[in-house]
Amino acid sequence: QAPMAQAQPRPNAPAAPAPAPKAPAAAAPRDAYAPKQPSPLMEALARPGAPILATHQQSLSFHKGQVFTLTWDADRSNLISTGKDGYVVTWGDDAPAHKILLPQHYSCGADLNPSTRTVFLAGVKREQNDAVDPAIFILGQQQKGWAEVGSITRKDTKIVASVKCIDKNNGNWLAACENLPNADKKHVITIYDVNRTPLSSSPVQSFSDHSDFITCVAAHPLLKDVFFSGSRDNTVRMWDKRAAAPCVAVLGGKAGGEGHSMMVTCVDAFDQTLLSAGIEKVLYSWDVRSPARPVLKVPVNHGAVLKVSAAATSGLPGQSGIVAVSSMKGLSIVRLQDQKVEKTAAIPGREKAAYHDLEWTPQGLWGAADDGNIDRFDVRSG
Repeated sequence: QAPMAQAQPRPNAPAAPAPAPKAPAAAAPRDAYAPKQPSPLMEALARPGAPILATHQQSLSFHKGQVFTLTWDADRSNLISTGKDGYVVTWGDDAPAHKILLPQHYSCGADLNPSTRTVFLAGVKREQNDAVDPAIFILGQQQKGWAEVGSITRKDTKIVASVKCIDKNNGNWLAACENLPNADKKHVITIYDVNRTPLSSSPVQSFSDHSDFITCVAAHPLLKDVFFSGSRDNTVRMWDKRAAAPCVAVLGGKAGGEGHSMMVTCVDAFDQTLLSAGIEKVLYSWDVRSPARPVLKVPVNHGAVLKVSAAATSGLPGQSGIVAVSSMKGLSIVRLQDQKVEKTAAIPGREKAAYHDLEWTPQGLWGAADDGNIDRFDVRSG
């Protein structure tokens, strides 16, 4: 396979940021929902016993069919979405500011590397009968949005399920969940050096400890070489790409009895806290410094969990934080401090909406819905 195109460098004089989505008159300050560090609004919400109020504020509509990913571009104050229709949309106030169409793929996973100003997409072929291979798409920053500047074709891989940038401060590494690449190593996490010029289609490392479909990956917020993954083998694993045996911890699984008993669908991390959830309708919270057993196991009895996304609060690892949890039966807000679970009210006429992705932004919590809408919620203690 020929080397792929090099990602565009960040422009010297970027265009003025597109306007952020409109907020209601009583909106919180811009930094109120800072997702990975405590904010006054989240600290108030974190008080045990305080009411949890999550109200629907806005819906964005463009995609035809499911919306799969949401990514917040803090530099430009833009929300970026991808859907089953193959579009990658950069949003303005309440309408697309820019959009591109992947000709034969859609993206089921996305991440933005702020240091390189690059978006990476996990590309799945839109039509099962199309003679195209799974791919990782690379988008470079343009004046108003993003444009494809390269791709990594994964010819022998059945599906690239997720991508995540690790070591975002330096912009070096991309982790991808690849499934069924060959008979010997059916489920692999691959690592790509995104600074290599030209970018190679071959990974620089691959890890194959998972025994079943790998569903998700998350970067360690503090340690640039450490990341986490979840799988249909019921385990969450912690990896260190520097180690001789890169899988440095297995969190849960059937053998240990301290973790998941069913498929893990999602992971997220902030500070020293790792969150995981899946089919069994339970949110697990871990202190990654002591990963032998979960700190908390919070029942979320609203259907199998699709996605978790955390907003940080002060407190002990694994015991503090505000967590948005999307399930097959709606959206809930979980406060780890007292394990309170508050289900949000259904949006009239869309009572069965489920969210494939969740993203905390300065304007609130956004959800990527399976009915083509992108919904914003105001979350506070009242």
